[in-house]
Amino acid sequence: MSNPTTCWAAKSTDNKSTQVPVSVAEPAITSATPNDCTVLKCRLSPPHSGLSTDETPRATTNGVKKSKLADTDGEDDLLMSFALPSRVKELENVVAAKDARITDLATAVREKDAHMTRMESAFNVQTQRLASIQSIADASANKIAGLDQENHKQFLHVQKLVAEVDERDRRIAALETEVDEQCAMIAQLDAVGSSTQVSSHDPLSDAEAVAPSRTPAVKLEALHEATEATEATEATRYAQTAAQTITKAASTDTDTSVSPSSKTTPATKAAGPAVNLSAFPVFATLTTVKHTAPPPPAPKLKMPVDMSKFAKKPAGKTVAPKKKVKATSEEATKNSPAPAIDPTSDIRTKRREERALFANGSKVQVKMGDTNLATLPKYVVMQCSHKAFKHFTDYPDATTFVLPARSMDEVAAKAHLDWMKEMTYQGRVYSINLHSDEKFDDKNLQICRASRVLGLNNMYVGHFTKIFCDRIRSNTASYEFLNKIVAFAYPENDPLYDCLANNLANLRTRNAAQQFAELEALLKEHTGLKARVEKIEERIRKKQEGAKVANGPTVVHAGKQI
Repeated sequence: MSNPTTCWAAKSTDNKSTQVPVSVAEPAITSATPNDCTVLKCRLSPPHSGLSTDETPRATTNGVKKSKLADTDGEDDLLMSFALPSRVKELENVVAAKDARITDLATAVREKDAHMTRMESAFNVQTQRLASIQSIADASANKIAGLDQENHKQFLHVQKLVAEVDERDRRIAALETEVDEQCAMIAQLDAVGSSTQVSSHDPLSDAEAVAPSRTPAVKLEALHEATEATEATEATRYAQTAAQTITKAASTDTDTSVSPSSKTTPATKAAGPAVNLSAFPVFATLTTVKHTAPPPPAPKLKMPVDMSKFAKKPAGKTVAPKKKVKATSEEATKNSPAPAIDPTSDIRTKRREERALFANGSKVQVKMGDTNLATLPKYVVMQCSHKAFKHFTDYPDATTFVLPARSMDEVAAKAHLDWMKEMTYQGRVYSINLHSDEKFDDKNLQICRASRVLGLNNMYVGHFTKIFCDRIRSNTASYEFLNKIVAFAYPENDPLYDCLANNLANLRTRNAAQQFAELEALLKEHTGLKARVEKIEERIRKKQEGAKVANGPTVVHAGKQI
């Protein structure tokens, strides 16, 4: 075995490289031969293995320095060439990966910067928007404060106006009281004047001829007093009437008071300076004056408004209102006139006075089995229901109109009966209307059935039939709705049931049913409806066949000519 000291390729200590790659030995060992392994081991062993730094290797004990072989550097390069390419490639790959990572991070940084820029711009926009909203809120708050102040001012103004209105009402009430007092005083003066008035057609006596000389003074004084009294009470519109009344009373009192004194005592001279009347000519005396009838009295001034209407009437003259006799009393029932009952005429077309006559007469009870539905005037029930008309015509003394038990809904029946009763006293006429929403189909159909059972004339419930028939003919009605129509039908007289049967027969004849399976299920469930539909289909088929025969070609047989 060779060792490091005897290997021919061993280098001297001073010529060996101090940098020995650590990772070169492993790939060289795996691929070299046994002889090469010996050489590699010599090369990889440290230059001073087993010796100290001061000792001299055994190969140089003789003091002679070994010569450097020519292929030693080549071997170093060869050994280095085994390790460098893979490591370099690995490092290059790592560097490339790092560069790619750096590029990605730089791109991410730029994206983050752009996102931060966008966020900053959005933040600025939101800040500006918040500032604008805050300014709007401040303006609204200021406006609300101003409106509150204005509202408070308006409230104070309204309170002031209310106080003024109350004050004016108080003054009006006081003035009305004064006016009532003045009217009462005027009425008393009128009564006194009418009791003391003297006829103007009585002949004048000598004493009465002297009395008018004092009458004007008394009239003027009375007129002056009346004027002062009216000015004190601010009732100027009664001044003329009061003055005339007081003047008339004063004049009559003066005439009656002066006449007796003139008969008993002579007229005395008035005190004053003596005047010689002989120097004055006498133009008229009692003998020279022509005696004529007295002139008619001057017309009296009247107020443009008749104030007697506004004066309070005396308590004794008030007339108690007459008590109205109700139509339900026995006296009104016996003596009231009977209306002309015609079931073919519409009660809604009559005037209120004519409709009120149907409330007369006796009352009858409308029952459903043992249940009392309502008590109504007999005439109005006969006018609106052909069944009731026939019943009470056949039995005039009957007091009840009984219908089969559980034949209709009680609430729906009472709605029709209340409508009949209201038609006798309501100022306006109306009809019973149905609910427009389809969720009230049950109630609407109950109202329709009740009208058929009560026997209401078709003119009052014709709008029911039109609404539901339009809905049936539209071919959009649901199976549940059609089933309800059949369930609430009144086959004796039900135009709605007939409309459904005719429409189904028409659809089956023309094969135009959109929901054929549902219609067949409906007919299968209700055999009565199916029989009626088939009967209508047979009639339609016969009519179509007859039309084809009538419109077909006619064969003319020409006779033989001789």
